[in-house]
Amino acid sequence: MFTFSWDAPEETSGCEVGSYEYCWTNLLDQVRTCEIGDSLNHTVSGTWPCTPYTLTVTSLGTSANSQTVSLDVTTAGVASPVTEYLITIMNTHYVLVQWARPSNTNCNLVYWLCWRTPHMEWSLCIGTDLTNSPSMAYNITTLMSCMDYTISINSVHFGELSELVSEPLRTPVSMLDPTGIRTPIYSSPAGKSNVRVTIRPLKRVSLQWRCGNPSKHTRLEALPPRRRKCFCPESLSELTATSVTDTSFLVGWVVPEDSV
Repeated sequence: MFTFSWDAPEETSGCEVGSYEYCWTNLLDQVRTCEIGDSLNHTVSGTWPCTPYTLTVTSLGTSANSQTVSLDVTTAGVASPVTEYLITIMNTHYVLVQWARPSNTNCNLVYWLCWRTPHMEWSLCIGTDLTNSPSMAYNITTLMSCMDYTISINSVHFGELSELVSEPLRTPVSMLDPTGIRTPIYSSPAGKSNVRVTIRPLKRVSLQWRCGNPSKHTRLEALPPRRRKCFCPESLSELTATSVTDTSFLVGWVVPEDSV
């Protein structure tokens, strides 16, 4: 919105000025709007920020009109909320954030993208370069798996922040790595040693350990879609596996009552 004003003609050559025609033209889309009135100012609403306009005023006499005077202006910039905000989860650590520039501005803008968990005291943020691109995207690749995040974005114009647009999400839990890993992840309970978890191709999980008596060996295999089977002198019970981080999980069980 802007207001323009003018002075009445000092010399009318005997012609009475009845009214004024004032017009404004958006130079980006060449849309021209005109009105007629007898005041010496006019307020234009519904304009776009950072948009060039040409203003013209003509005095209308009873028998003839004056020459038209003109003035070029550019509306002030305003930071407005982004539109078409979309977050796509690509994997456990990586999301793609996409958005479109505010729908009511022609300003070149900077965008301020931030993400945080409920346990973080501060947000992690990244600022884009000054741009007039109609659409934007950014890859966040440092997230933790199975974690709640809030991802927010502002547009920025000369230090002025727009209204915040944000979206909550939870990153997915890590899947088993089918390439094969053989890593001890849990200390042995009393009477057991050498607890080991092997993740093999096709997501075959094998748990192995050695009982306190070296002559007794215990092995449990889980090979989908078969049912779990326990081949050992004493059967285990309540076997559980819980994800701890994106690279490990915790395995627990109840030791048989008659186990040595």
